[in-house]
Amino acid sequence: MFKVILNLCREAKLANEALGVFRKMREFGCRPDTTSFNIVIRMFCEKGDMDVVLVLTKEMALIGVFPDMITYVVSIKRFCEVGHLEDACGLVKVMRDQGCVPNVVAYFALLDGFCKIGDFDKAMELLGEMEKEENGGMPNVVTYTSLIQNFCDNDRPVEALAVLDRMGSRGCFPNQVTISTLIRRLCSDDNIEEAHIVSLLRNKNMSEANGLFRWMLKNQIKPAGLASSILIKQLCLDGQILEGFEYYDEMEKIDCLPSI
Repeated sequence: MFKVILNLCREAKLANEALGVFRKMREFGCRPDTTSFNIVIRMFCEKGDMDVVLVLTKEMALIGVFPDMITYVVSIKRFCEVGHLEDACGLVKVMRDQGCVPNVVAYFALLDGFCKIGDFDKAMELLGEMEKEENGGMPNVVTYTSLIQNFCDNDRPVEALAVLDRMGSRGCFPNQVTISTLIRRLCSDDNIEEAHIVSLLRNKNMSEANGLFRWMLKNQIKPAGLASSILIKQLCLDGQILEGFEYYDEMEKIDCLPSI
C-alpha cells in the first residue's frame, strides 16, 4: 500500500508529500526497502534537492538496506548535472566499497561533469580508470565521442585526436558522429587544407600530405598549427628530421611558427 501511494506521489511530482509518506512507514511496522528509497531518491534528484538525497543514502546504510545500481546512477547523474562533482565522486567510492561496480552510465555522467567544468585532466584520469574496468564500466564509442566533442568545443583538437588514437588502440571504432565532429572542428574558419592534411596523415599517406604541405608553403598559404605539428612530428618519428627542419625553416619565413 505504501509503495502504491509513493508511486502516486511520484506521478504527481509531490516529492515532499512522498517523503512524509515514507517517514510514516515505520510507524505502521513497515521497513522501507531499496525500491521505496529509490522512488523517493529519484523524486528529490528530479527536484534538485541533493541534500535530502545524501541524507536518504546514508539512512539506507544505517538500517542495513543497500543501494542498488538504480540508486547510485540516478544520484550520481544528478550530482554531476548540478555541479556537485565531489559528492558524485564520493558516491562512486561508496559504490565500490560496497562491491557495486560502476557501470558505463555512472562513469559517463562523471566524465561529462568534469568536461563541463573544464577539468580535462580529471576527465582523462577517469577515462584511464574506465579502460581498466573489466565489467560494465568500460568506455564505449559514445564515451569516447563525447570526450572528443568536448575537446573540440574547447578548441583543443590535438587532445581530441589523441583520444581518437586511444579509442582505436582499444579496438573501439569511431562512428559517423565521431568523425563528423572532428571534421567540423578541422574545417572551422574555412581551414579545409588543415583537415585534408590531417586526414592524409591519419591514413598514413605521407606522400600526398607532404605534397599538399609543400604546395601550401609555395603559395604562401600559412598551414595551421595542428597540421604542421602532426606532420613535423611524423617526419621526426620516421627518421626524416632534416626534412622536418626544412619545413620549420620555410614556415619561419612566412611567419607562421607561433601557430605550432
